[in-house]
Amino acid sequence: PAVEWIVYFQKNGDEDTEIIEDIRALDISLKRPGPGVPKYVTKWTEWKGEFDEVAVREDPGEFVVHHAPGGIHSFWAFQPHEDVLGPNQSLTFGGVSSMPELPFFNVEWPNQGIIAGLGWTAPWRADFVRDGDRSLDVTVSQMIGQQPEWFAPHRKEGEGGVHFLLHPGERVRTPRVLLMFWCDDRIRGHNVWRQLLLDHYSPRRHGELLTVPTGVGSEWHDEKQATDLINFLGDNKFPVDYFWMDLGWARRPKSEDEEREHLADDIANDEMFPNGLEAVAEAAHKRDIKYLLWFGGSARTRFQYIYPYPERVRKHRPDLLSDEYPGVDSGNPMINQWMIQHYGDRIAELGIDIFRWDTHSTPPPDTSEDRQGINWARTVEGLYEFWDALLERFPDLIIDCCGGGAVNMDLESMQRCVYLWRCDWQCGGIHEPENVFNPSGIQGQTYGVSFWAPLTSGAFRELTPYAFRSALSPGVQISAIDAFHQPFEKYFDPELAHSLFDEFYAVRDCFYGDYYPLTGYNMAEDTWMAWQFDRPDLGLGVVQAFRRGESDILTCRHKLHGLDPTATYELTSMDLPEALRMTVAELMESGLE
Repeated sequence: PAVEWIVYFQKNGDEDTEIIEDIRALDISLKRPGPGVPKYVTKWTEWKGEFDEVAVREDPGEFVVHHAPGGIHSFWAFQPHEDVLGPNQSLTFGGVSSMPELPFFNVEWPNQGIIAGLGWTAPWRADFVRDGDRSLDVTVSQMIGQQPEWFAPHRKEGEGGVHFLLHPGERVRTPRVLLMFWCDDRIRGHNVWRQLLLDHYSPRRHGELLTVPTGVGSEWHDEKQATDLINFLGDNKFPVDYFWMDLGWARRPKSEDEEREHLADDIANDEMFPNGLEAVAEAAHKRDIKYLLWFGGSARTRFQYIYPYPERVRKHRPDLLSDEYPGVDSGNPMINQWMIQHYGDRIAELGIDIFRWDTHSTPPPDTSEDRQGINWARTVEGLYEFWDALLERFPDLIIDCCGGGAVNMDLESMQRCVYLWRCDWQCGGIHEPENVFNPSGIQGQTYGVSFWAPLTSGAFRELTPYAFRSALSPGVQISAIDAFHQPFEKYFDPELAHSLFDEFYAVRDCFYGDYYPLTGYNMAEDTWMAWQFDRPDLGLGVVQAFRRGESDILTCRHKLHGLDPTATYELTSMDLPEALRMTVAELMESGLE
């Protein structure tokens, strides 16, 4: 029950257009029901001194906007928000793709609602305005300055909408909009949304839905440390899909020739990797393990930048710049073609199976007041062209989309990519060091993101049953092993790892089905959090219930959802030897203890 559109503007005549502005990718008006049929109740009438039958009209309820932040650097990433909008109230939020807000929302009113999603890896803003009666206006505007100041220093935070003219023959697009309608139950609506995304907006390989891979992540490893770790995984038959090399492998050019070839910093540090990164990829492939390599960083930090450095381009490849296209982003078609060729060759040369794109395509300032927003529209289309070209050249390639966490999560990126790293809060020491890799934070991410995006990966660092189970998602990531202290075998016991991964693979398929929260969202350490993932097509489901460390409540009971009313279910606990048989009446009415 959904409709999708993209609007394009194209100038076919011989003169410039007039100014195009205030572009609203979505602009709808909703009306909720009014007070219903009168009910008659008995009330005491004071002045009469007696009871009377009085007609009462009950208001069925207000508009509620459900939304969430994206993969921001916080313990509270993906925290669900619910805003009730009464008469004459309003709400505004937005960002760049999913930074700081997810470009998805659910507008609920009595017994029905709509879920909306955007495909736009660029600035946007959503406005919700209630009138004094029963209507709500919902608009999504194409913006040029919603990004934080650090993200694009030449923009001022809070700048307004686009304002541009088009030259003859010029064409630009606007955000992809997906609108899905639901009725009766909001959680059912979210599950229809999940299925819609899995069926039509998720990567596929050879016609089959891509399974999110599991892996081991590392950073600042040299060749020996990396290959030793790969061999440890292989010798112990660690059941993971890939070995992840994050930052710390690259160096800057040392010569004019290197600068000319590598306009960005993507040269393997030959002191750390005397045999090149190919040796690491070869070691992984010998063990039947995929090789993931990180490309990212930012020009602001000047540490390994995936996009070319402007000064190198001006010095060695001025042919890639022009007055019309002065930037080194994907909106410059010459730069984009260089990147498609260059990184395609790097994938082929280095044996990369998973290309980790950890950055943003940030356009240069627009050239004039009558061209505000043109460069953002260009950089969006170029970015999708870049991803699509790599996937066309390498049909089995997996793109892991990051940007300091899953802050590039929208309908366009999720059709091409998976999200193996939800949030840079997991890195440690960024904003809340006391909470880093607290399993409660990973639980909160799964609870919140599962309403909106089905293909993400949970992460853990300490191999304990509680931490591992807290990370269970479509994919699982063993994160950022410290190369400078304990060797890998000090961190993880292979026997325990096999046991826990066996648990995961037994229920992995469930995470690609329906999602039912069984408790509210609560990050306090004296509470419980629980949910259910269900695959009615497989007759299979999983319930996870976490008792936090300071909770003195030793048992809980939750009613399950989505079960076949004619069936009897067998329940197997990962921690108890015998299985239980329970009827649907017991599970859905009395609940599972």
